[in-house]
Amino acid sequence: MHDRLGKLFEGCMKGRTMFVVPFCMGPLDSPYSKFGVQLTDSPYVVVNMKIMTRMGTSALRLITDDTFFLVCWLSSRYNPFSELLIPSFSRVCS
Repeated sequence: MHDRLGKLFEGCMKGRTMFVVPFCMGPLDSPYSKFGVQLTDSPYVVVNMKIMTRMGTSALRLITDDTFFLVCWLSSRYNPFSELLIPSFSRVCS
């Protein structure tokens, strides 16, 4: 699986800026908050993450070894799934 995904994503960020955005969905001190890290090349996504979440160093400090967090990846120009034989999924992702 790792080899297949590596081939699909190879070179997908060439010439673009990668934004790494740690975030928290909910109050920083709540046991119900969910943490994540957004990887994107879209400044629009970064601005919207600022509106929707608590992001930056305050969220990053709370992500520890025993914290469950989600990694989200978004590319504004590249769709690796378009190479797969799933036409309906490719249309949704484009």
